[in-house]
Amino acid sequence: MRCVQGRLLVKRSVFSESLRVLTAFLSAVSSSRDPLWLAEMTEKLRSIFKLKSFRQGQAEVISAALDGRDIVALMPTGGGKSLCYQLPAVCVKGRTKGVTVVISPLRALMHDQVGDLQKKGVDAILACPGSPEYRARLQGRKLPALVYVTPEMLERNRPLSDILSTLNDSLRLARFVIDEAHCLPGWGKDFRKDYDALGTLKERFPGVPLMALTASATPSAILDIVQRLRLFKHFQYKQSFNRPNLTYSVLPKPKGHRKTVDNIATYISSLHPDHSGVIYCLTRKTTEKVAAYLRESGIGAKHYHAELTSAEKTRVQNEWKAGECKVIVSTTAFGMGIDKADVRYVIHYDLPRNLVGLYQETGRAGRDGDPADCILYYRYGDFTRLIYMIRNPTDPESTTKETREEQEREAYLVMQYCVNSIDCRRQQILFHFGEDIEASRCDAHCDNCLSDAPMLDQDVTLDAINIVKVV
Repeated sequence: MRCVQGRLLVKRSVFSESLRVLTAFLSAVSSSRDPLWLAEMTEKLRSIFKLKSFRQGQAEVISAALDGRDIVALMPTGGGKSLCYQLPAVCVKGRTKGVTVVISPLRALMHDQVGDLQKKGVDAILACPGSPEYRARLQGRKLPALVYVTPEMLERNRPLSDILSTLNDSLRLARFVIDEAHCLPGWGKDFRKDYDALGTLKERFPGVPLMALTASATPSAILDIVQRLRLFKHFQYKQSFNRPNLTYSVLPKPKGHRKTVDNIATYISSLHPDHSGVIYCLTRKTTEKVAAYLRESGIGAKHYHAELTSAEKTRVQNEWKAGECKVIVSTTAFGMGIDKADVRYVIHYDLPRNLVGLYQETGRAGRDGDPADCILYYRYGDFTRLIYMIRNPTDPESTTKETREEQEREAYLVMQYCVNSIDCRRQQILFHFGEDIEASRCDAHCDNCLSDAPMLDQDVTLDAINIVKVV
């Protein structure tokens, strides 16, 4: 009976997956659809990407891409965003033909993705000033399926711009993809001006579909992305940002680096001696100091920040990916696009600058679906230090007064998250992204939901009135 039941479960699973893909396929667009289109999606998924089934939302987004639609897709870290444009790029049944241009913020990330695609037999190339070979490939008869570029390369490199215009004239531009689209509202204003120029893509290439992908964007940021890119008629897919396998907690931070690092070393040694993890710090100097203290405690840790040479960054990153180095102590320079599934913990040694950063960085943990810890150390002095850094930037000309005021408001939200010892941590984070869930869905996967501390209801109306009168 057990064997029969097992076969029934397998058949039901296969049927459910087929039904889900078919439903997604039909719901993505209202127009009629060639059934071979769906068959090719599934065939390429298995033959090239060696995957048995689509993850949640992938079939919907891929279907819309093959239909030639503008797309805004929001999926959590580890949700499989890359497949949403990589698979359509190798399909021949779609309404669009030619090259998929992927705009990505980090060259190291692009190198990794191009290398991974080439290993799968996908014709992908990187267009950068140091590698002019891309010109011959994009001007040849046989075009690559995907070309990866930075926003700066796309905006400032005249030969590339001319080549893309020629491809557009001959209807051989399949789509533009903006990966990590949440960088548009943040970096486009001050940090990387060329992100702002992506808003002209629709004007320069009006007939070419555009796909914007992100794992972390608030409702206001999504609206900003849509307006900047002029995606006024687009297909939008939004998946829940909830990562149920992550456990969130905020711990009081002792005074002095040594005491805090001792706490972290004890945690790693007792719970994760053989597991990979990431520790985020606010400054480069702190990353070096924390990594050194951890090594003194017998923890194999290495620091990572923007001041390292490209060769040093690559070496540390590869050692961590290979498991030769278990712990990376880094600024936010490390993390975006990092694809390592078995990260068991992410620790914020210092306060992140905003809740989006907190979500993005903790999202490096548990991408394999197994349990993982997200720990933030907090003391009020770290908050005042962060505010000081925002108000007194190293290069005052690099940001506007309005941007600094917005950064300060975002820092206050992080502080409020830390001092709120009552409300579910998961609920607080998801509410910031416009998602309202019941605290019960946390399933005791945060320190507040796990706490058995008694709560006291107290009316402080009179106290509040007296305070207002004094002010």
